[in-house]
Amino acid sequence: MSIKVNGEWQGNMSYKTVAQRSGHEITMDASVEAGGDNAGPSPMEVMLSSLIGCMGIDMSLILKPHRDKISKMDINAEGFRVEEKPQRYDKIELMVDVEGDVLAKHVFRAIDLSMDKYCSARASMNAEVEAKLILNGEAVER
Repeated sequence: MSIKVNGEWQGNMSYKTVAQRSGHEITMDASVEAGGDNAGPSPMEVMLSSLIGCMGIDMSLILKPHRDKISKMDINAEGFRVEEKPQRYDKIELMVDVEGDVLAKHVFRAIDLSMDKYCSARASMNAEVEAKLILNGEAVER
């Protein structure tokens, strides 16, 4: 299976990408400090966004039997980059914040299945990814 995305230079350091299948666009740019115009998220921010989107979609599907009891399912990511070039992520921390009448073990199962089996964005990354759960405002340990 092939996925194609076309990139079009917008000037300076900005690129607009267009997904061929869906037609959706993302404009990425570097920060002003890095010489860009800050016209969009950086490619590294988009990588974190891709991870969140992929895992969120997976978790929504896995938790489908419980979704009517879930009022909130937010995912936040923080990526930690190495100092040397190419400054890749070596660790990513995810905070999964869920509200509703759902057992922590069901949410952890959804997190684990997404990270270990289904999320192709996660599988394409070369970083340690750690997920933590907040259920109904309380941190839950495994």
